Amino acid sequence: MEKAPRILPHNLEVEQSLLGCLFLNQKAQGECFAKMQASDFYSTGHQKIFKAMYENFIGNKGVDYVTVAKTLDSRGELEDVGG
Repeated sequence: MEKAPRILPHNLEVEQSLLGCLFLNQKAQGECFAKMQASDFYSTGHQKIFKAMYENFIGNKGVDYVTVAKTLDSRGELEDVGG
């Protein structure tokens, strides 16, 4: 009998809350980007959002809804994360 694939523990609401906090708190951005990476997220959509936020952060483009949405749109990933 074949085993079902193991599902890692995850909480999508916590991931959403963390991403929301990063939009609101610049101090949290620096601390979070230093300690986390996109692969820490279970949701692939959340991974893409985090990557866009991080790239904007290191590129001094700003981490806000408009700039992150532009980054995702330029990659063709905006619809993948919910539009």
